[in-house]
Amino acid sequence: DTQPRLQFALEQLLQHWATSSFMLVKAPEELEYLNLIATAARTLHADADKLTGGHYDVSGHTIRYRAAEKADDNFATLTQVVNADW
Repeated sequence: DTQPRLQFALEQLLQHWATSSFMLVKAPEELEYLNLIATAARTLHADADKLTGGHYDVSGHTIRYRAAEKADDNFATLTQVVNADW
């Protein structure tokens, strides 16, 4: 189980209207804690593996942008929850 404050923060972060999909969480420097937090976020992440981003086409002085059609477009990715320790 996650602490109520962390649970609320994760729920707010993963709302489709959130202004940012980045969250910094301070936790003891143990992989077990980081994995627990990431697992909690993944269970709430309804848009997992959704294609997001776009494709920029630069030709001379002209730059065109279009929504991503596939994950290997030059500025596209599949949404996911990632955790890291540093």
